[in-house]
Amino acid sequence: MPASKRISSFRLRTAALLVAILFAASGLSALALGLLFPSTLSSLGLSVLLSYCLTGLLVSVVIVLFLTLGVEKRYVEPLRALIREAREFSMGKEAAAIAHDRGGLIEELSESFREMEETARRRIDRANRNRRELERLFEIVPCYISVQDRNFHIIRSNRLFRQDFGEDHRRHCFEIYKNRDTLCPNCSVAKTFQDGQVHSNEEVVITRDGREVSLIVYSAPITDEKGEVVTVMEMSTNI
Repeated sequence: MPASKRISSFRLRTAALLVAILFAASGLSALALGLLFPSTLSSLGLSVLLSYCLTGLLVSVVIVLFLTLGVEKRYVEPLRALIREAREFSMGKEAAAIAHDRGGLIEELSESFREMEETARRRIDRANRNRRELERLFEIVPCYISVQDRNFHIIRSNRLFRQDFGEDHRRHCFEIYKNRDTLCPNCSVAKTFQDGQVHSNEEVVITRDGREVSLIVYSAPITDEKGEVVTVMEMSTNI
């Protein structure tokens, strides 16, 4: 159930409870009047007593409505606005500013949420800047970098790799490097998938224009949140 509906149902239950309490108080006061002053009860009569009870009920309803509307305007509406702002922020939207001129706890809560939102946005912006910087460095680093899955498909590569070996398009690494149709002997990527450690070796590969290039190859694991190796990054330096 949405938070706004929960607040509405809570408000209705509270109002009903207050009406019941005040109505019971009116009836009990009338009963106490009759018991304490029986002569007054006999002189007033049943109709007057009922009128007293109904008047007490009416006054109770008016008081409850006044209190309910006051609570609605002072607390429920600002809280509903904060809930809407939190939902928009969680969806990545720019939430509209909420003005609170009533002071008190609602204003403090709003200011606390605003500070939390600003802190979260600064952290998100910093993380996005760091991610863009890492992506830029990945592209311009002066060595061959590729990421391979467990089927030895190259699923990502940097600019120098694409320049010398062409677009990967999920082709096998051994197909791209050596025009082979099977895995290379002593493959460091295969070793990293097996034990999750960093490995290195020397390889001679063939670029797309037919040049033979000697490389020192390093392979490092990329793990998921469970620590399992899901892909391997391979970095090769031309020697």
